[in-house]
Amino acid sequence: MRFQLMDPPAKEPLSSCLHLLRRVDSRPWHYTIVAILVVDFVVQVVSLLFVVPIPPWMSLPSLVLCAVDLALRCVVLRTALVESCAAMADIGLWVAMLVVCLCRSFGKPSELLLLLYVALGASRLIVKPRARLYSKPLHATSKSGLTLCALRTHLSQEVMEKLDLSALYNNFREEVPKDQLLSFILHHRPPAVDVSAILSMLRAAESPMAPPYTAVDVTTSTLTHWSIHRSDMGWCLLAMLIHASLNPLQAFCLKMLLDHTFDSTWPLALLVGLSAPFAATTAVIAFLQSRLLAHATATMQQQLLAVVLLPPSSSIVATTQGDVSTVFASDIARVNALWQAVFWNLFHPLVTAVVGFVYLMACDINVGWLALWISFVLVFSGPQGRAAGYSTAFGAANAKLTESFQTALAAQAEVVVLGMKLSVQERFDALAVECASTQFAKDLWAALVQIFVEAGMYAFVALATAGLGTRVMAQTLSTGDFVSMVGLLGRIAGPVTVLGGFMRVAIGNASSLQRVDALLRAKSPEALPWRPMEPLRRGLCIDGLCVAWENMQILTEVALTCPRGSVTCIVGPSGSGKSTLLSCLMQLIKPSNGRILWDDCLLERGHQDHVGVAFQTGHLLDGSILDNLLYGDPNATTSDCMEALRLAECHFIQDLPQGVDTDAAAVPWSGGQLQRLCLARALVRRPSVLLLDEATSALDTETEAAIVSMLWRLAKEKGTTVVSVTHRLATTVNADHIVVLKGGRIVEEGDYGELINRRGVFYDMAHVGHKGHTDGGNTAKNPEMMSTLSRRAWTMTDMSTRTTTTTTTPGEYMVL
Repeated sequence: MRFQLMDPPAKEPLSSCLHLLRRVDSRPWHYTIVAILVVDFVVQVVSLLFVVPIPPWMSLPSLVLCAVDLALRCVVLRTALVESCAAMADIGLWVAMLVVCLCRSFGKPSELLLLLYVALGASRLIVKPRARLYSKPLHATSKSGLTLCALRTHLSQEVMEKLDLSALYNNFREEVPKDQLLSFILHHRPPAVDVSAILSMLRAAESPMAPPYTAVDVTTSTLTHWSIHRSDMGWCLLAMLIHASLNPLQAFCLKMLLDHTFDSTWPLALLVGLSAPFAATTAVIAFLQSRLLAHATATMQQQLLAVVLLPPSSSIVATTQGDVSTVFASDIARVNALWQAVFWNLFHPLVTAVVGFVYLMACDINVGWLALWISFVLVFSGPQGRAAGYSTAFGAANAKLTESFQTALAAQAEVVVLGMKLSVQERFDALAVECASTQFAKDLWAALVQIFVEAGMYAFVALATAGLGTRVMAQTLSTGDFVSMVGLLGRIAGPVTVLGGFMRVAIGNASSLQRVDALLRAKSPEALPWRPMEPLRRGLCIDGLCVAWENMQILTEVALTCPRGSVTCIVGPSGSGKSTLLSCLMQLIKPSNGRILWDDCLLERGHQDHVGVAFQTGHLLDGSILDNLLYGDPNATTSDCMEALRLAECHFIQDLPQGVDTDAAAVPWSGGQLQRLCLARALVRRPSVLLLDEATSALDTETEAAIVSMLWRLAKEKGTTVVSVTHRLATTVNADHIVVLKGGRIVEEGDYGELINRRGVFYDMAHVGHKGHTDGGNTAKNPEMMSTLSRRAWTMTDMSTRTTTTTTTPGEYMVL
C-alpha cells in the first residue's frame, strides 16, 4: 500500500501556506507586479523628459500592490526569506520608494527626489525577478522530484533524528514528488524545528548544483581570469579611456560650431583632426586585447592540466570523461570566443558609455541620469534568466552527447560483432534530438535578449529626442546643446545595444565558462605540502584501513605489513577492493579511516619520489620512447633507460628504425608492449616500492614468466618492495605474502603453500581456475604458461636456497 499523506493539523494550515506561495510565484501575479512597476517607471521617465509635473500619489497604487505581494511572501516564507539577498533587497527598495514618495507628497517639490525615485524603480525591476527565483523551486512543477540522497544530505541531524522518513523510503525508492515531500515534512516536522528552517533545508536540497551563469557571473569569472595579467589589463583600460573620451570631445565641437553659427574655425579643425587618434587608438586596443586574451587562455589551459593531474577528489571523480573531454575539445575555444565578446561587446562599449554618461549628465542631469538607469534595466532584466537556463541545459546535453559518441567509438568492435548498432544508434539519435532542441531554445532566447536591449534603447533615444525637441521649441535649450546631446545619445545607444550582442554571446557560451570554472575549482584532498622523504628502510604498514564511497563500504579494517625487499600479492574476486587498496598506497584515494605507515611515519606526498607504479591499461605521453622513460626520472641517463627496457623485456625496441628515439604515438603498440614500456618507465625511477595493478595481464606466457622472475630478483637483490594486484594466481607462486580480499576484508593471508593447504577461499579460486572458469583467464586455460611460471618460480626458490613444503596433491599444486 502506498503511503497516504495525513491531513495537516488544524492549528497550522500549512497546505494553505503552500498554496498561497504558489499563487504569489505564479506567472499572472508576478508579471502583473512587474507590469505595474514598468508603467510607474515609464511615467516618471516621461515626466522628467518632457518636464511635465506628475502628482506623487499616482505612484501609490504601485506601492500598495507591491506591499501586498511582499506581505504575502513574508507570511509564507517567514525568516527563510532572510537567506535570499534578492528578496531582502526587494523589501529594502520598496521601503525606500515609499519614503521618497511620502517626502514628495508632504515636502517641497524636488527634482532630485524624482531622480532618486526613478533609480529605485529601476533597481526593483532588476531585483524583482531574482527574488522570485528563491521560492519558486520549492513548488515549481518539474519532471523529477527530490532525490532521497539530496534529502539526506541537506536535512539537519536534528530533523533526521526526530522525523520518521520510513514512509518515504518505502514508497519512493529514488525520488520523492515535491508536493508530497513538502506536505509530509511540513506536517510532521519536529516541534522544535521552525518551518523557516525546514524551507531553507529543502531549498538547499532542491538546488544542490550551482545555478546557471548569468551575465554578471560571466563578467566576474572573466575578470578573475584576466586579473592574473594586471599589466595587460591596465594598458587596455588606458587605451579604451582615451578612445572613449573622443566621443564627448566630438559632441562638444558640434555644440561650439552650432552655437557660433560656424564662425569659429578651430572647432571645425578639431572635429576633423579627431579622426586620426580615433583610428590609432582602435588599432592599439586591438593589439592589447589580442595579447591579453592570448596570455589568459594559455594560463587557463595550464591551470586545467594542473588540476586534472592532481590526485582525484570527489568533485573530479564525479565529472565524467565526456565532460572533461568537452572542456578541452570545445569549451576552451568557446570561452575564448566569449572573452572576445566580453572585451569588444562589454568592456569597450561599457567604458565608452560611462564616459558618455558623465558628459551627458554634465550637460543635462535629467537626460544623463535616465539614460544610465534605463541602460541598467535593459541589460540586467528581461528574458536573460530563461536564456541562461537554456544555455546550461544545452551544455549538459552536449556533454552527454559527446560522452555517448566517445563510448560508442571505444566499443566499436563490440557494437559491430554483437549486432548492437541499431540500439546504440537509436539511443544516440535520441540524445542528438534532445541536444538540437535545447540548442534551438538557447539560440532563440539569446537572440530575444539582444532584441530586447536594442528595441528598448532605441525607444528611449526617440523619446529623449522628442523631449529635448520640445525644450528647443520652448527656447529653454539651445540648438547646439540639442544637437550635441542627441548626437551623444546616439553614441551612447550604440555601445548599449552592443551590450545586447554581448548578452547573446555570453548566454550562449556561459555554460562552457561555467564548466571550466567548475573544473578549476576542484581541489585535491591532499593538503600536506610536498616534503622530500627518505627511501623505504624497513617496510610498509597498513593499519585498520577503511574506505567508504557515499554509503558503500569498500574496504573494512584492512591491516597488513610489507617488509622491505618482499613480494606481496593481493588477490580476490572482482569487486573485492584490491585496486582500491592499491590506490590508497598510490595516494590516489584518501582512506576514511586507518593509516598507512612508511617505516615509522605516515605516508605523505613526498614518498611518491620513491614509488614506481604500473597499471593494467598503460598510457604513453607525447614524445619519443626515451622521453617517456625520462618522465619517470628526468635525471636518469640513457644507459639507465636502456637497462630499464632490458629488465622489462622490451626487446622489440631494437627492431624499430630509430630505436628509443621513435615517436611513441607513431607505433601501433599492442597491449603487452604498452604494459612493458610502462613497467620500464616505473623501473627507471629505481623505486623503493613498486606498485603493480594487473601490470602483466596482457603479456604472453614466456614474457610474463621472465618479468615475474625479474621482479623477484629485484626484491631480493635490490631491496625493492613489490606490491602486486593480480588475477593470475600463477604469478603468486613464489610471493612472500599473499593477501586474499573478499567483500573489502582480508579473509586469508600467507604464502602460496599455506593458503593451498587451508583449502579456503584461495584454494577455491585455484580449484575453479583449474576448471578454466577463474577470471584469471589465460593462466588457468594455458598449461604451458602454468608449467613455465611454476618452473621459473622454483628456479628462483633454488637460487635463494629457500625450501617450501606442501602436502597437496600434484594436480592441486601444479594447477597454477
